[in-house]
Amino acid sequence: MKKILAFTLKELLIITRDRTALLLMIAAPLALTLVMSFAFSRVNTGGLSQINVVIVNDDDGAPSTSTGQSLGQAFVDLMQSDALKELVKPALADDADAARKRVDDGEAAAAVILPAGLTERVTSGKGDPAADPARIEVYGDPGRPVSAGVIRSIVERFAQQVAAGTLGAQVTITQLIQSGRIQITEAAAVGAEIGQRVAVESVDRQLVTVKSIVGGGKSQSNFNFLQYYAPSLAILFLMFAMASSARTLLAERETGTLARLRSTPTQSWELMGGKVAGVLATGLLQMVVLIVATSLFMGVK
Repeated sequence: MKKILAFTLKELLIITRDRTALLLMIAAPLALTLVMSFAFSRVNTGGLSQINVVIVNDDDGAPSTSTGQSLGQAFVDLMQSDALKELVKPALADDADAARKRVDDGEAAAAVILPAGLTERVTSGKGDPAADPARIEVYGDPGRPVSAGVIRSIVERFAQQVAAGTLGAQVTITQLIQSGRIQITEAAAVGAEIGQRVAVESVDRQLVTVKSIVGGGKSQSNFNFLQYYAPSLAILFLMFAMASSARTLLAERETGTLARLRSTPTQSWELMGGKVAGVLATGLLQMVVLIVATSLFMGVK
């Protein structure tokens, strides 16, 4: 055992006296961690926040229900609600072409254009929705597919809620007619009233909840690139250090040191055990130094 410990200490002394090895093991991963973190710290990742979206509300229908709100205004209120304030940053515009231009110029990820008469088309029941549906246009930036996709998903969920509300109104009208509470001639007016009310009230429900959870149940709003690159590069350079330490066995064989060691009473298993222990101790020392350095000077947990 004493011989194994002696070989282990010899390996550590060789590493600590080799400036090139120390640069490879300690300085290089620390420097690359800082470089990679600074290089990618401004990249927009999976943690989406404050997506710029332009909304054009041309839905000028005159609401007649107690809510006093059109579907277009309901969508604007949804995008400006507290539930989405951390996800989207809406801006209102009066012209659809100007909104599309803002997307083309990179000022917004998407533009949502609510057509004129949207509320009346949806709640009146006139026309064939399958043949001539009321369309909400989402004009997205192809260079920002994730952000534009988020806006498109919100609009699709909005449309689904409205469709569910109007379908519920149609079922209600059918039941009222069958029960004799209203006449067929009153169905159009009552249906428009109920349809708009149900559609608008269904939109008031919380459609999207933004919640970021990390280990331990604590919320985290900003991604720390050092948390990612520090351990990743430490492991990468650990591989280089282990390979370099293992090559010392070949170097000693070429220089004749290994043959002289084997000529002593030292057993082969003691020699190999000391080599393996030295390599493991070198890697452990490297990781300890990197963990302490990144924790104290970079704030990595």
